[in-house]
Amino acid sequence: LVYVIAITRDGRHRSLPSETIHFYTAGVAPRVVAYRETVSIPGDASSVTIACRMEMPGTTHKSVHFEWKKIHEKTSHYEKIGGDKYSFTNYISSHEHPRHYVSALQIKFLKLSDFGTYRCIATNDFGSSSADIRVIQRVLTSATPIPPEPPYICCQRLGIRSPCVAVCGSEFGKHAALRAESFINSHCEDEISKFLTCTTVGVDEGACCLRKKVPGICLPLCDGFQMNKLDTIPHACAVYTFSIFQCRMENADSRPATVSGLKAIPNSDGDLILRWDLTPRADMYHVYWKRKFSTTWELSSVVTTSKRIFGNAANDIDEIVVVASNSFGNAHPVRLIHNDDKWIASYHFQF
Repeated sequence: LVYVIAITRDGRHRSLPSETIHFYTAGVAPRVVAYRETVSIPGDASSVTIACRMEMPGTTHKSVHFEWKKIHEKTSHYEKIGGDKYSFTNYISSHEHPRHYVSALQIKFLKLSDFGTYRCIATNDFGSSSADIRVIQRVLTSATPIPPEPPYICCQRLGIRSPCVAVCGSEFGKHAALRAESFINSHCEDEISKFLTCTTVGVDEGACCLRKKVPGICLPLCDGFQMNKLDTIPHACAVYTFSIFQCRMENADSRPATVSGLKAIPNSDGDLILRWDLTPRADMYHVYWKRKFSTTWELSSVVTTSKRIFGNAANDIDEIVVVASNSFGNAHPVRLIHNDDKWIASYHFQF
């Protein structure tokens, strides 16, 4: 809407506003944003999915055309891609106003030349918009500032019923098992979303979920992003939980196993020496410790199966957590607490 007001040259007097005129906009060009501007994947991954999301304002929705291009490193020009190597998925992710669309591109049979910059272009009768996405090689998964919560504790907190809660592991050291048959055999399909909530740390399957047409409101179950703001699992996500589960399974066997054999050994200098067994598929270990009467976790990442903590650590530290990691993600944590001059395994974290 528009109206006009006249103002005198000295700015001291104004006229009454003119009659208001309403302008009607039938449609506008789409607005495109990348789901992830930079997508980092392991060098030995077999495929990668990148995606862009488009917002369509206005009251009239014309058909939208999506196109993907990749920059040619030598010419710096964007070239259209196609063929069996690529799979395209386009769909409406929200019919509300403004309407939201998703275009996902899966790149298969990955090789070194597939890394680089891609461009997603959306075009309708009113114009076009684009977003760039960089695909780079990831060496390792970064550590979080505080150790992740064990699935068992999270599942207990969310009230997963028995026997389904057994899939989350136990406080006595049994680790969570991500197996679809465990849910089906125990008729636990209605509890899958809670289990997914408890296993998002160090996992990002968001692009896979977009490829499977999972709506944006459910993406925290896929990528863990803003999970702390998701107080309850939206009812709309119920029909998508098994698709999310399938995405989680894609790389489950590529992530490292959980650390075993963790021991804390004090030496005569007052230092604390940590040792554990060599963990399958682990390239690095994130070691956390917390000192007595402290609320702050200290962190060190190592590539060996031992860590020496200096500074009277044997008498000053009362909690230790170790998380195995590789370029596909992080494993579930293991924890020791110092109690009655003994180090014992415990899954009741105090953050």
